Amino acid sequence: MKNTPKHMNSEDVAVLAFHHLRGTRNLSNRNVDCFIEGYKACNDPLVHDFAKFLEREGNYYLKEYADRRRESCGYSGQPLTRKHTEEFVAAEQLGTLLLKAAKLIREYKILN
Repeated sequence: MKNTPKHMNSEDVAVLAFHHLRGTRNLSNRNVDCFIEGYKACNDPLVHDFAKFLEREGNYYLKEYADRRRESCGYSGQPLTRKHTEEFVAAEQLGTLLLKAAKLIREYKILN
């Protein structure tokens, strides 16, 4: 069995499922199949689509976060303060870093 999730195939995942379910009443073909499907459903977004996820989050913090935060403060009647400005600057910096990370992951083909 391979040590890293991105290199595991369905047989490796089945062995992993048997290992975790061994000695329990839950060991059945149906539960192992569910384990494999759940693993695949989680593995693809976390490993293969991670750069896309980072890009979405980076764009959110660069473009939408400050506007949504201002709207929520306006609805609640809370005035904007210097701390809000610092928060917006930090959000933009975070967005920039997330986009850089996504670019590096794609450029060097990490997690592919």
